[in-house]
Parts: sequence; C-alpha cells; structure tokens
Amino acid sequence: MMDYMSNFSPPSRDNSIIEITNFIVKIPTFKSISIEYINKETAKQFDIVTDSGKTRGSAAGWSTYERPEIIKRTRANLNMLAYKKFRFKAIIKTLVYLNKAYFDTLDRY
Repeated sequence: MMDYMSNFSPPSRDNSIIEITNFIVKIPTFKSISIEYINKETAKQFDIVTDSGKTRGSAAGWSTYERPEIIKRTRANLNMLAYKKFRFKAIIKTLVYLNKAYFDTLDRY
C-alpha cells in the first residue's frame, strides 16, 4: 500500500491543515479551545515540520511521518494552553475564597 501511495503527492497545505484541525477538534480535551486557535497552531506546526512547505514527500511520507508529527506537536502546545487556562482559573478561585475570608473577618471584627 505504501508503495502505491508513494506515487502520489501529499495533500496541499490548506487541505493538510484542515485534516489535522478536524482530527484535533474531535478530542474532548480541546473542546474549550476555539477552532481558529487550533487552526492557527496547526498551521504554525505544519510550517515548522515541513520547513514552510519546502520539504514535502509523497502521500506515504505524509501519512507516516508528517501528519503524526504535526499532530503530536500541536497536541503538546494545546495541552500547555489548557494547563495554563486551568491554572488561571484555579488562581482566580483561590483569590475569590481569600477575598471572601478577608471580608468575613472584617465583618466579625
């Protein structure tokens, strides 16, 4: 099958980005991240992996190397973003509880 796929060119840049974005959007962890941001991050990782589209192989190379590498890099960056969002929410909740405790103490005083 891979020998057969090596006779064909890989998908275009836009089609590649759409394919990977559609794959990542279906992951439940990234439901809270906008599709535009995922699309932008995928395009950035595509340019890094393929050297801005200069080094592209065949359809076999796309399916065995480029696509998994782009997905791995994009998921890593999106996981970092999700973690930062989680930490920000946790800090805000902690500040709310501290503020409430402070005002309760002032009321008792």
